[in-house]
Amino acid sequence: MKLLSREPGRLVFQLRARDRNSLRGILRMGSECRRRPPRITRGPASFMPEDSEEMLREAIGQQMAEVQQGALAWLEDPARCVAGKGGFGLTLSEGEFEAFLQALNNAKMAFWETLGCPDEDSAPLDETRPEVQALAFALELSNQYIAHILDCVSGDTD
Repeated sequence: MKLLSREPGRLVFQLRARDRNSLRGILRMGSECRRRPPRITRGPASFMPEDSEEMLREAIGQQMAEVQQGALAWLEDPARCVAGKGGFGLTLSEGEFEAFLQALNNAKMAFWETLGCPDEDSAPLDETRPEVQALAFALELSNQYIAHILDCVSGDTD
């Protein structure tokens, strides 16, 4: 995956078929994990109605799902992700690009949470189980795509 052109308000990426398939798989798998939005407040706020926390979390969850569906739709839209020699040309506005990155990050966080929020101090994951292997691989792959895409846009790589 590489950035072909960047114009005011518009970015065009070249994706190999495997990049497109991997990104579609990450987004689909991430939406299946259904990440729960974090708490908005740390404790009860006397000025907020009792159910406002849950209403906010539901609204954020809905927005996360819409971003995920939008990013997946861009990859599957033949007018947006145009097949050509060497792969696909994906055109995104700057706002869509930010939403695309957010969708990848949401998927990454969903994988991490499903794995139990592991960190360097956690016990090693039981990678003998196929579902753990798949989630760990998806987590690492989504991390690599996010880093690579940001490097492409910042000009740090081809």
